[in-house]
Amino acid sequence: MNLNTKINFLAFFLLFFSSLIVAQEDSRKPVDLRILVDISTGIKTSYPEARYLDGLQLLIDRLPQGSKAGIWSYGKYVNHLVKHASVTPAWRSYAKQQLNTVKHVALHRNIVSVVRKASFYNPKVSGYQRVILLLSGGEINLYSDAVGNQLERQKLLNKMLPKLRSAGFIVHTIAMSDKSDQSLLTTLAKETGGFSFTSVNVESFFSAVLALSQWIKPENYISADDHTVVIDSTVTRFRAQLVGVDEQIKNEITAPTGAEISWLKDKYYSLLEIDRPEPGPWKFSPELSSLSRIYVQGSEDLKLEGLSTTYVVGERARIKLPQAAVVAGQAVDRVEVSLQLNGEPITIQRLSSSEAIEGQFEGLLPSFNEAGLYRLTLTVTGPDYRRTIEQPVQVYPLLKIAVSTAQLDDKKRYLLTIIPEDQDLDLYKSSLIATVTDSAGEWTVRTAKLGKDKHWQLILDDDSVSTEFRVELDFTGITSSG
Repeated sequence: MNLNTKINFLAFFLLFFSSLIVAQEDSRKPVDLRILVDISTGIKTSYPEARYLDGLQLLIDRLPQGSKAGIWSYGKYVNHLVKHASVTPAWRSYAKQQLNTVKHVALHRNIVSVVRKASFYNPKVSGYQRVILLLSGGEINLYSDAVGNQLERQKLLNKMLPKLRSAGFIVHTIAMSDKSDQSLLTTLAKETGGFSFTSVNVESFFSAVLALSQWIKPENYISADDHTVVIDSTVTRFRAQLVGVDEQIKNEITAPTGAEISWLKDKYYSLLEIDRPEPGPWKFSPELSSLSRIYVQGSEDLKLEGLSTTYVVGERARIKLPQAAVVAGQAVDRVEVSLQLNGEPITIQRLSSSEAIEGQFEGLLPSFNEAGLYRLTLTVTGPDYRRTIEQPVQVYPLLKIAVSTAQLDDKKRYLLTIIPEDQDLDLYKSSLIATVTDSAGEWTVRTAKLGKDKHWQLILDDDSVSTEFRVELDFTGITSSG
């Protein structure tokens, strides 16, 4: 007998993920970003040359005009490193100067204090999406005893986290070392609709910055082929974001006419903007790294619709791409749309004129089978046009199902064990209702029981007739912090 399982997460999303849906809608507003920098000695051990600070400078460079931002550094005490204000050229310059002064000398991490001081807000001002970016290289170690530190941790999760959520804050976290409290950082991010990154080196930190920048302001880029990027006539400006390991290296860009631009890169990245670039092949030297991008602005830019920031394992996502964003002056039948999820191709279909919106491209992604950070990459190619847009997606764990057989009362039975993988679930306030349908179409509704091992179980009898059972699980849950 085959036993197929399908998880229906609808009820869970209505209760638990309603705050995440609101966060996704608010993310289209200008961002109000508060960056919290850990200055403990543990960071210095993981990043001896503090090159990750270049990544924060890149993030500052990528903040759109009209944003707000501020920077706090923390050890045992909290320092308001850069005033919280509107992002202007002067603010960017000062913020990058201040980041260059950061020294990793602290022996303690007062995460509770820095989050409290950075999470102020005016409830009458609703025009911004409030965001916290928390960098942490270790556990809370404000006190010399474990009990005091655990109380601080509980204060953050049980008192401050609900307040952050109700105030509309999205918390993104970056674990800066293997000693970081990954569970704490993941909970803060997951319960506010944010990303939970793990950085093990400078490259992975810049990868996190790239994802955050695209989340804050999605931008189109043109990918390189053999050191060359072909600029089409619709491009009004491009910005070369060059990221690489070598710092003291000469960068060269050769325009289609043969004119050369060269400069010495003095940090881990460099930016160069060119207005009204001439159409044709632009050559780059040295070769563009996987973290480098040639962002473009033009009369026709791609926009993805319908994609949320966070999902849970087992969920599927549907994306939409309006035809107007695809065609860009090209004949519709000559435009190719391709989609990749972490480098693997996905089929995306164009709806017929009789369905939904005429000419709209729409795609249903495969189920997210594993937790982690995904990169969705969409490319549109025409005879004289090419654009790519990337969107990061965070997938968090929820439930896992195991199926086994057993002989009970001389009958063969099937045992379904539903194992919670989200450690923040309050299991005694959660419930599972199963709809079991046999191969004849007969169905029954049953409630799964939570056992002493904190797993839910369902027992199905083998009726010797059915060749297949379909089990839909309707899960209603709440986390420990509410």
